[in-house]
Amino acid sequence: LEEGVDWAAMSQLLAAAGFGGVERVRLCCGVHNSLRPCRYEEEETFLLQVHGRQRVLLFPPAASFDGLYPYPAHHPYDKHAMVDLEQIDEVRFPKAGSLASGTVAILEPGDVLYVPAFWWAHAQLLERENAWLHVTTGTGARVRAPGAEELHASRMVEERVVELEGQQASKAFLEMVAVASEAHHVDMGTVRGVQQIQLATQVRDELDSQCGRGAWARVLPRIVEGRLERTPWLDASIENPLLLADRPFFVPDTRTEEQILFPELYRHAETGGKINKNAAAPAPKEYFRDDAVDW
Repeated sequence: LEEGVDWAAMSQLLAAAGFGGVERVRLCCGVHNSLRPCRYEEEETFLLQVHGRQRVLLFPPAASFDGLYPYPAHHPYDKHAMVDLEQIDEVRFPKAGSLASGTVAILEPGDVLYVPAFWWAHAQLLERENAWLHVTTGTGARVRAPGAEELHASRMVEERVVELEGQQASKAFLEMVAVASEAHHVDMGTVRGVQQIQLATQVRDELDSQCGRGAWARVLPRIVEGRLERTPWLDASIENPLLLADRPFFVPDTRTEEQILFPELYRHAETGGKINKNAAAPAPKEYFRDDAVDW
């Protein structure tokens, strides 16, 4: 990786274009016809094709609430689109049917694709073996991509509301704020009621500061529509079934204080029950159990 990329020249180009420095580099690999789900990053991203080819489909941030339906910020699939672009469900996601065509880029070895922050990228690998570098940089002096205001603001609003109201009540709360009816549903005589009124004001102020004066009345319904629903098959309270569920658990240490201070006096050989002064100190016991789901 150090020899295959002229990092010095890249750093100069990044600085000249107003980007921050390189923050993270990942080597990614995949096989023919593999798909990378449609998702966005909050950072500026560069895809450097090393081997093979891939087709990348890009959507601007404006498509977020006009067809892609982002998963909520608190969801395990945060930053991914709820819509399956390979098989669009127009009944569940009616706006997806009118989703405008994205921009397609075919990357070959030596090509570099710049994906601005909050732009959506969906990729298909085209060769038997494929490898590329996923390079993340700081924003630097660059301004946010046009149309990213709503998506950026929605993240801040969702995180703040979930912190006070919880995941299951977040949608109902935002729907109430969207029509400015919180005064009719909140008990102002309680501490929680006062906190909810303050939160509603903060939500509207945040959206106005990000998207323009009075924008909350337009943006909030877009943020809520078709989103913020609980997904029983994958919630924040359970483990992702696509990941290994094997995890360590530790046996409590029941030794006395003397046994901890002078383990060599209490360490016996496996046979004979005699003290073995040459035995190695015991390592902490760690066991694994298989909690994987039943396939």
